[in-house]
Amino acid sequence: MFAAGSWDALAEHVLCSQHSSDLEAEDARCASDLLSEEEDQDSSSSHAQTKQAWWATLLEQHTKDQGFSIPKWQDPVALFSACTASFAEASVFKELGIPIRCLGTSEPCEAFREFAQSNHDADHWHLTMQDQIEDKPCTIHKDATSCCVVVQPDYLVMGTPCNPFSRQRNKRFHEKSVMQHELAQHTFTDAYLLLEKYEPPSATMEQSDGFSAPLHAGSDDSPLKRFLAGLDSRKFKHGHYVVVHKLDMKIWVKILRNRIWVNFFRRDLYSKQDVVRFSTILQALVKQQTNTEPIEIDELLLDTNHTLWKTELMRLEANSKRCPSSSDDGSGKEWRTQIAEWRDKLSVSSSYAPWDDLNLRARGLHITPRVQ
Repeated sequence: MFAAGSWDALAEHVLCSQHSSDLEAEDARCASDLLSEEEDQDSSSSHAQTKQAWWATLLEQHTKDQGFSIPKWQDPVALFSACTASFAEASVFKELGIPIRCLGTSEPCEAFREFAQSNHDADHWHLTMQDQIEDKPCTIHKDATSCCVVVQPDYLVMGTPCNPFSRQRNKRFHEKSVMQHELAQHTFTDAYLLLEKYEPPSATMEQSDGFSAPLHAGSDDSPLKRFLAGLDSRKFKHGHYVVVHKLDMKIWVKILRNRIWVNFFRRDLYSKQDVVRFSTILQALVKQQTNTEPIEIDELLLDTNHTLWKTELMRLEANSKRCPSSSDDGSGKEWRTQIAEWRDKLSVSSSYAPWDDLNLRARGLHITPRVQ
C-alpha cells in the first residue's frame, strides 16, 4: 500500500525530533463507555453469540476496506491502566476479540471502580497513579505489604485530570492558572514517573482539547508543548517516539467531545517508519468513518421500559422526597431563609431563576454550541 522508498522522507517530515508531532486527525477510537447493551429478544435465533458493539463492527469494516485486518492474537496483551475511569480500553480490546491480561488499574472514584470490576478482571485495583508508582497495597489486597507489577506491560493507557486544561474552567486562560492548578502535578510529574518506571513498548495518554490550547491568553506556549518538552529531561533507558493526534468523537456519535491523544512508541522496538505507518493507517480509518453518518446519542441509551431505567427513576423519586419542600418546618425552612438572605446581600431578585426546567432554554442562559 505504501512505497518503501518514501518512508525516510515521510518519517522525517512527521517526526523531526523525538517528541515531534501534531498530526491533525479525527477520532478513530470512540469511548467504549457508550457501548450498546441491546439484547436479542429472539431466543430461537441462530445468532447465539453476543452481539458486537456497533462501533466495533464499523471499525472492523473500515479496516478491511483499507486493506488491513485485525490479527488473531494467541497470547494476551499485558495491559496497564492508570486513571482508569470506566476502563474503556478493556472494553475496546474485548469487543475487537483481542485477549488481555490487565496488570493493574487506578481510579479514585468508587463508582467507576465498581463498574470496571463488574465487567473486567485485573491483577491490582489501585486508588491513584501515585499508589501505582509507589507499589502501595491496592484496594483488593489491603493487607499486602505492597502491590507491584512483575510483568512488563505491553501497552500503557493513562489519563490525567483535565481540570487544569479544560476550556470550560473559569480563569483557564489567566496567567499561571494552569501550572499552579493543584491537579497539574499529575500530568507534569506522575505521568512522567509512570513512563520512567515501566517504559512500555507503547503507550497512550488522553487529555481534553484544552491541553493544546495556549497556556494563557496571548501565549505561544501550551500545556502540550510543556509536557513534550519535559520528556527530554526525564531519565529513560530507551526513550520514545511521540506522535500527537487531535481527535473528535463527533464522527462516531453526534456529541461534542474533542480529545488529544499522545502516543508513545519505544525507540528500541519501533522505527520512525512504524510510527508513520501507524499515523497513516489511523488517518485513513478516520477518513473512512468521516464518510459514515454518525449515530444519535439517544440510540445508545436504554429503552425507557428497561428494568434498570425504571429502577433508577424510582431511586431518584425516593431521593427527591427527602429534599426540603415548602411544607417543611425544619431544615427546609432554615435553608430557604439563608437563600433569601444571600439574595438580598447580592441584590438578586427573589423571582429570578437562571432556568426553570431541564430544557435549558429559559431566561438567563445564553444560546451556545452546547445549548441550542
